[in-house]
Amino acid sequence: MQAYALTVDKFLDHAAKWAGDREIVTAQAGQAPRRIGYAQLRARSNCLSGALAALELRFGDRVGTLGWNTQHHLEMYYALMGAGLVCHTLNPRLTGTHLAAMINEAEDRALAVSSNLVPLLSQLAPLCPTLEHIIIMDEEERGGALSGYRAKVWEHEALLRSHGAQFAWGEFDEQTPAGTPPHGPRGYRPFSENGPRLEEPVRRCRPAAGPAARCGGSCRSRSWAARRRSTPAGGTCRAPSSS
Repeated sequence: MQAYALTVDKFLDHAAKWAGDREIVTAQAGQAPRRIGYAQLRARSNCLSGALAALELRFGDRVGTLGWNTQHHLEMYYALMGAGLVCHTLNPRLTGTHLAAMINEAEDRALAVSSNLVPLLSQLAPLCPTLEHIIIMDEEERGGALSGYRAKVWEHEALLRSHGAQFAWGEFDEQTPAGTPPHGPRGYRPFSENGPRLEEPVRRCRPAAGPAARCGGSCRSRSWAARRRSTPAGGTCRAPSSS
């Protein structure tokens, strides 16, 4: 057994040490591919933790992320969890009203959002009084679409340049919450009476022994009722077929 808490940052530490030059490649439509090695990713994510601390985000605070599978989003993921903040991933395919309900229930203090989702952000931001900071990922937001809101707006790279600093990762118990599922910490209730309603929180599956595929914790591929009927007592979740 390891002599340290197995927090999320340890996985990136391992990759940076043993495969530091191995590249992560992000490709987005209309942009040149972005490449970064694990060692550099670790360094940038750690400095981003320091930048978030400079914004007075503290251990246990929730921070929402609304974005795609990009380098900036991955950096934010490790920066939040390494610093003991709770990463609240949000689904960009939901409406602004539903997203605002989730953000308010989780009491997110900050929100990191992809630049091409700023139109969606402009719908939800006025409905979220708990937001103090908004961080634009992937590229600079242009046109002043977010001016006039209570939250302070930052651009990811500019935040790293101005506030980035080394941060001591993982100095907390490994049972500390690292992430919040997209429905919110207690199961969410949307503002709209006619909108979808989740009456029970997403079930946490118990790990099962053996080589069978596992869901990793939260099953979201089927409804609560269907999962309740079909999930085996041991908690193993079969991955849905692609057909």
